[in-house]
Amino acid sequence: MCSTPKISTPPVVPSEPVATPTMADSKVTKAAANQRNKAAANFGRDVRTSASGDNSQASTSKKKLLGE
Repeated sequence: MCSTPKISTPPVVPSEPVATPTMADSKVTKAAANQRNKAAANFGRDVRTSASGDNSQASTSKKKLLGE
């Protein structure tokens, strides 16, 4: 009545080995240098306040109970 279906195994496909990039590769060293330079240029740019702190008005409100 309730039998499991017979599933055939897929054929094995031989794959060619992919050469992994090494640090001696010029593209790898150039990409690493670019990433370091971008990180150095963006250092400290995520701070959104001044030396005196955040002076903007906060957009908060107190919750009200139903009937008040």
